[in-house]
Amino acid sequence: METKNNCCESHVKKKDANGLWEGIVYAITPHSFCILFVVFSAIGSAAGMAFAKDFLANRNAFLIIFIISILFAVLSALLYLKRKNSISIEGVKNNWKYLSILFGTIIAVNFFLFFYIFPATANMNSGNASGESLSNLSSLEMKVDIPCPGHAPLITNELRKVLGVSFVSYKNPDLFKVYYDQAVVSEQDIFSLDIFDNFKAEILWSQKK
Repeated sequence: METKNNCCESHVKKKDANGLWEGIVYAITPHSFCILFVVFSAIGSAAGMAFAKDFLANRNAFLIIFIISILFAVLSALLYLKRKNSISIEGVKNNWKYLSILFGTIIAVNFFLFFYIFPATANMNSGNASGESLSNLSSLEMKVDIPCPGHAPLITNELRKVLGVSFVSYKNPDLFKVYYDQAVVSEQDIFSLDIFDNFKAEILWSQKK
């Protein structure tokens, strides 16, 4: 009798682990464009970043990604229940633990990527400037209308490409600080970037030198 219980317990743990790993895969896969953008940004590949930029410039990009993740999970859950001949309300009740792990993992991973991982990458390669050199540059802080922090790497990357911009930093949820050489680029030049057609920006403060 004890052996039977151990076998059942082992089966439940294996099923839960499968739900966890499936949830991680279904959550990460739709983020392929975002992950590629971050990788290409880290290695300085302009061609690679351009490949993913158009998708990320869509204001609804991360909503679309989340919906795709959920659709993957729904399809997986239906196939799982079909294999067990349990496509019914009762079947869902009997497999609630597996399903809750599957969907819970997807939501948790997406949340972690949207609000922690991608925002953190926004401050990668911020620029090559010391505190002393920054003090000699003009600066401004802008508030950008990004739907979620996941768009921050796209904004910082576009700002850093501007000739005359020496340093860019991001502060959650929507603040960007820019240090620039006023002799090379103007405040108006910075705000005329195409990216701000999709994500409106406003100056909170500026200091010219």
